[in-house]
Formats: sequence, C-alpha cells, structure tokens
Amino acid sequence: MPHKVAVIIPTYNSYEVTINLIEALRNQTFKYFDIIIVDDGSDDWKYIKEYMQKKKSERYIRILRLKRNMGPGSAFKAGIEFVWMPVGFAYPARLVSNNF
Repeated sequence: MPHKVAVIIPTYNSYEVTINLIEALRNQTFKYFDIIIVDDGSDDWKYIKEYMQKKKSERYIRILRLKRNMGPGSAFKAGIEFVWMPVGFAYPARLVSNNF
C-alpha cells in the first residue's frame, strides 16, 4: 500500500470552491489520502457540514472548525497540528466531524 497523504484545505466563506475541490479530489486515481477541511470561522460552514452529511460513507474526510477567523496561516497550521496531534494535545479548533 502506498503512503497515505493528508490534504489540508483551509477555507473561509468559500463553500462552493471547497465542495468543488472535494469533488476533484474524490475523482483522482490516487485514493490513499485523508481530507482535512479547516473552516476558519466562516459564516457558510454549515453548508459544508450539510454536504458532508450526505457523504456519510466517506470516512477519510474530516472537518475542523476554528471558533473565529484567524487567517489562512492559522487555519493551515491547525490542520497540520491535527494530522500530527499527539495524545492530550489541545488546539482552539473543534472537530465538527471525525466520521460522517
């Protein structure tokens, strides 16, 4: 089995772009990846959550939500830290869904 890759998607008020990116990733021939969506305090995050609830069988997609907008660098860092999270690590992001 090839090495698994984590695709981290920081997003802020860009529901349609995020959904298009998820669909493009789902259509790739390389399938050994996890998708980590980091919502940076968006107003439209609930639409991404609703979309993902329709995709319940896709357990390789996770959504983190920051409490407030902290900028793309902080959102990306939250995604990286989530991927490399040691036991007991705390970050000011809430895991919206581990497995839809």
